[in-house]
Amino acid sequence: MKSVRELRSICQPPDLDMCLFRRFVIRPVSIHLTRCFIAAGIGADTVSVIKGVIAVAGAALFGLSPLPGALLLQFSFLLDACDGEVARFTGSCSRARGFPQG
Repeated sequence: MKSVRELRSICQPPDLDMCLFRRFVIRPVSIHLTRCFIAAGIGADTVSVIKGVIAVAGAALFGLSPLPGALLLQFSFLLDACDGEVARFTGSCSRARGFPQG
């Protein structure tokens, strides 16, 4: 398994994020989850499905109880970073913000 530093060099190109929140809050955490997904053999598409389910649950819960709903929505935002990182690591994405290779 590659180290977090090695994963960052592959999965998080320096010009990837313009959003400061994503760059300084989400990315430092997402790489650790990405490492777990890669070690478990979980692909980017599966991470995307998990992210979608959590986002829908968060949106539904937000109407009933804003704090837990907001936390789930933030977790889905974190997983959004992870699915791109897993895709870049596995080569299932041609570039940052790219599309799967044919």
